Amino acid sequence: MPQWEKRESIISVKAGSQTYFWRRPDYGYVRDNGNFHYLEVIKDFTTQVKIVENFQIEAESDQYG
Repeated sequence: MPQWEKRESIISVKAGSQTYFWRRPDYGYVRDNGNFHYLEVIKDFTTQVKIVENFQIEAESDQYG
């Protein structure tokens, strides 16, 4: 289950298990069940993004992306 937290101007996300944004157009394979957070805005804006990752592989696979 994904977890979201917002503190002042910082949004933290812990992705849910077995979620992906995976595309293989050469095979026609698409799997888009990943976590996504968005906010609609009507003015111009500037943003800064910092990504901190801690991948934990739950099972062996022949295709890691």
